[in-house]
Amino acid sequence: RPTDRELRRLRELRDAVRRLVEAAIDGAAPPPEAVDTVNRAVRRAPPAAQLGVAPDGGAQATGVAWAHTTGVDAALGALAHEAVVLLGTATGQRLRRCRAPGCGLAFVQHHGRRRWCHDSCGHRVRQAAYERRGGAAATRGSRPASPAEAPPPSGR
Repeated sequence: RPTDRELRRLRELRDAVRRLVEAAIDGAAPPPEAVDTVNRAVRRAPPAAQLGVAPDGGAQATGVAWAHTTGVDAALGALAHEAVVLLGTATGQRLRRCRAPGCGLAFVQHHGRRRWCHDSCGHRVRQAAYERRGGAAATRGSRPASPAEAPPPSGR
């Protein structure tokens, strides 16, 4: 079981990665304190890429650090390493924010038409649009919702 200190470090890393992802989505420079947090954590797992600021102001992978650890330090380092690989390569330039109302998660846009982090978000948006157009009311008025609600057959 992780200690309180280890949980604080995990939350610190999570928050730093979140700030870096938001900066990448917004096209902003990576916050230096978030870069430092990720780099501190990434040095705990061998081998580990380091994150830096590119000449154009974006994030980029800048080198490799080596360490020999186990346990929570190794796990934090591995998570930080994945953040560096994501944010410091061309994949980071395809990060987008989900457009579904109330979601706001980030995702990697693999093709130009993708707008949602998951199919369920897209389904909710399409369902809401259908209902706004009156689709649900039209459906309810034209046929019963279930066989139990069907009118009895005529007496012919």
